[in-house]
Amino acid sequence: MIGRAPHLEAFPLLLIFKGEMNGIKSLSLLSIRSRLVPNNSCGVRLLMRSVVLHQQKAPVEEKAQKMQLQHSVLEEIMFREEEKPKTTAQKVKKGAENTFLYVTVLASVATLGGISYLLFEYFFAPNSPQRIYSKALELIRSDPQCQALIGSSITGFGEQSRRSRRHIASLAYNKGDEKRVRVTFHVKGDRGAGRAQVEMVQKPGESWGYRYLLIQMADHSESIVLIDNR
Repeated sequence: MIGRAPHLEAFPLLLIFKGEMNGIKSLSLLSIRSRLVPNNSCGVRLLMRSVVLHQQKAPVEEKAQKMQLQHSVLEEIMFREEEKPKTTAQKVKKGAENTFLYVTVLASVATLGGISYLLFEYFFAPNSPQRIYSKALELIRSDPQCQALIGSSITGFGEQSRRSRRHIASLAYNKGDEKRVRVTFHVKGDRGAGRAQVEMVQKPGESWGYRYLLIQMADHSESIVLIDNR
């Protein structure tokens, strides 16, 4: 009897394995190992190594292709050159769009500047009612006489409004060459309550200063004068 060469038995199995890989990709390596003849162990190892490398390389290549596709789409979006207008109508339309864009940007900047100025005038300017109220409340809280009559923990608040907001009443007016701002608010502590009134004045060539700061107790029993430059 003529013996069969070992490589002849493994050859058709390699063809079967290749067909399965291109189609379903579900042929087990164990079945290949069991069908090959023992004398061809070197070929089996090479076959298994090539299959493993192919399985490891396929996801990497697929991921690289996806990243390259995403990168290409992103470049196309970011670096796409705008088509220049060719006809007169297109040039007029483009000019109108640019003009509208510039006007919108300038209007936004002007609005932002106006809002910033109003916020500064309301909170930080020396003659702003909110700043005058805050500074006057600090003086009241640190005054020993106010602590004795009103309490050690003094709070300040404005008038009750329709929307349940405490509005600090203020009045700005001129007296001759002087600019004046008067602010009125309530104070309350654990011993009593009262109504505070403070007025700031700016004389020609001078900075703002206190004209007076006083408190009328709620029961009208006593008045507290903290500053009087009238």
